[in-house]
Amino acid sequence: MNDTATTAGSTTKLLHQEELPLLNCTEIKNLKIVHILGSGKQKSAIEVQLPSGEHAVAKRCKTKSCIKSGFIKKEASMLKSLRDNYGTKVNRFYGECDTPYNHRLRAKQINNTLLEFSVGYTHVMEMGVPLLKGWGILKTEEDRKCFAKHFTDADRHDLRMIAHQYASNEGCKIKMKPTADKSVRTDNIYAEQYMIMKGGLRHEDFNNSHCCPD
Repeated sequence: MNDTATTAGSTTKLLHQEELPLLNCTEIKNLKIVHILGSGKQKSAIEVQLPSGEHAVAKRCKTKSCIKSGFIKKEASMLKSLRDNYGTKVNRFYGECDTPYNHRLRAKQINNTLLEFSVGYTHVMEMGVPLLKGWGILKTEEDRKCFAKHFTDADRHDLRMIAHQYASNEGCKIKMKPTADKSVRTDNIYAEQYMIMKGGLRHEDFNNSHCCPD
């Protein structure tokens, strides 16, 4: 498999983005690593410094199942689609690189190469400030109702805009559930899945979202 770096969509769509060109594989391999922001069951988020000096987040798989399922590639696909359609009005997507692994995907090997962007798949996106730093802060339903009372008009506007963008995203209608099964629950209803970014309040974690083609 050859190294691949994402290129943007049509010239027409690029005109309104006011974005730097997407990072290529060489640039992603050479990103300065600041530290690991956090790790979930399947992937890790790593703070990096872009060539421009801006800080961003690199996403990497930390398990074989994540790699085999294309877990973060699916997330990147949704981010790219949103970027092509809405430019800077959504989470900024800075690029991706897909390079074959040079080992047999054993757990120790994956862990040892987690910070080696020269192997495996990496995508880079905007870094924001989480609404809540962790899942243990709001412990009850009453806590969540109290927290919601503090949303500003601008916050509510941003949440409505996210819903509109996802529902009308050309080529990939984004459903905020992991599958089309209505009985399956999603964590996208929780504040922990949202961040304050350059453009305002944004949905940050696509684990429990899926794309429906037009």
